[in-house]
Order: sequence, then structure tokens, then C-alpha cells
Amino acid sequence: KRGEALPVSVFLGGPPALIASAIAPVPEHLPELLLASLITGSKLPVVQDPYGIHRIPANAEFVISGSVAPHTRRPEGPFGDHYGYYSWTHDFPVFDVSHMWHRKDAIYPATIVGKPRQEDYYLGDFLQRLLSPAFPLAMPGVKDLWTYAETGFHALAAAVVRESYSREALTTAFRILGEGQLTLTKFLMVTDQPLDLAQFDRLLETVLERFRPETDLYIFDKTSHDTLDYTGGKLNRGSKAVMLGVGDPVRELPGDYDEGPLDEIDGIEVYCRGCLVVSGASFVEEPKLANRLLERLQERGTRWPLVIL
Repeated sequence: KRGEALPVSVFLGGPPALIASAIAPVPEHLPELLLASLITGSKLPVVQDPYGIHRIPANAEFVISGSVAPHTRRPEGPFGDHYGYYSWTHDFPVFDVSHMWHRKDAIYPATIVGKPRQEDYYLGDFLQRLLSPAFPLAMPGVKDLWTYAETGFHALAAAVVRESYSREALTTAFRILGEGQLTLTKFLMVTDQPLDLAQFDRLLETVLERFRPETDLYIFDKTSHDTLDYTGGKLNRGSKAVMLGVGDPVRELPGDYDEGPLDEIDGIEVYCRGCLVVSGASFVEEPKLANRLLERLQERGTRWPLVIL
């Protein structure tokens, strides 16, 4: 806004706690350098960059310093990402490097990403277990929170919440979607039943037992998205959803499929109680297959509340 260049220093490597802190979904007002000190249990050694304005971690492998000029953009990408596909090309700010420091015999840190499970899967899983006790402190209505590495973390999250009055769970869901990096969550599942959220099949059964689609599914359009989520119509924009499953069960879930073959469906498998996974022609070949499948399931009065094609 002031038309001035923004000074930037990029730290590569250093203590493992520093690498973990750099990708941790901590509140904006908690510095990653402070989190690294909390993880290691001692103050992180830092030194002043004599040619820059930043203090830098003394044990970093590389430090790249410079500035980002205002209003300057250049195309970047495509890059492979942990979602398993390549990003599009977009204009981003330009980093002008003025100088670089490195340790003797420095090691350049890199990680392998792609379809799970790769190294980023285990980094994210570690951070979740490390930080999960902090979520109830920041959001009192939340008893437990988990995001799923198989989806790239941002795409799917679940929470066990307090339901001390009617629809309190929905209020807490809004709170979750407004908290730091959790604002990038695409689909949020919420229950008030105590369970291990890391066991997704158990969570899904718990929600499906209590879920009423006419009152418990909320879809919000034109919301903020992860830059690397390309399911929306434009960069950083798309839809989100909240699915509630609270209170007493409203249905008994089927566990075995015994409803016979389905036209145009060549594979039928039970994922968990209440959730059926079926396969057929691709969307390119048969874009209306989902509609026809829905009609056939309705005609036979299926007992399965969730069918994934």
C-alpha cells in the first residue's frame, strides 16, 4: 500500500523443529520461530544478518535475502503439488535476491510430495498430533479436531464439538472455518459423539447415523480456497460444506449390500456401514450417470444414505 519494497529472508534447513514450525497451522500472531523454541524446549539461536534487517536462525543451512517489489508480478508454475497433480500458471510477486548465506558443506533440504503417502504426509500427521491439544484452548466449543492427510489436509476436516444447546455444533463449525489456516477447509464434518477422529470410517458411520440431509448439510458458495485447490471457478475461490451428525441416531445403517446389481455399475463395495462405493463409466463418457444412478436407487428405496460414484 505504501509503494515500498518488502524485505524478505528465506530460511532453508536448520533444526527439524524449525522445518516443522514453518508449515504448522498456528494462529497468525504466534511466530514460527517461537514455536520452534517451544518444540525444542530451548531458545532458538539467532544471529543478525549484517547486510539485512532480519535476524536469522544460526543453524540454518541456507539463508536467501532480498526484497519483493510492490505491484510487480510474473507468471509462476505449473508445479507438482502434494494433491497429486500439477498446479496452473498464475502471476505471483517477484523475489529479488541481494545476497545469500550458507553453512560449510550445506545440505539443501527437500521433500518428496505427491499422492499419499509421501514425506509430507508424515510431517503433517506429526504436526497435528503435536498441536491438537491447542485447538480446544483457542476454540472452547471444540473438543477434538483432525484433518486428513489423504486429502491434502485442507480438503477434509472433522471435529468433535460441544452440543449443550440446539445447533451449537453449527456455531462451532463457523468458528472452525474462521480460524487461521482452517479457513481453507473445504469439507467439515462435525459430531458431538466422543471418538477417535483419525479413524475416518468410524467418524463417517457416527455422522451418517445422525445426519438429516434437509437440515444438516450446508453448502457455501464463493468462499476463499487454498491457492492449490482447483475445484472452484477461479483462483482462491470456490465452495465449502459443513455436514452435521449430532444427537441421537435417526437411522440404522446397513452393513452388507444385498440390493442386487445396478444398471451401468460394474463394481459395488461397502466402505463402512452406511457408505457404498460404486464404479461405472467416467464422467467424460457418461456425464449423466450420477443422475440416473440416483433415480434407480430412489426407485428401489435403498437403505444406503451415502453412495459414492
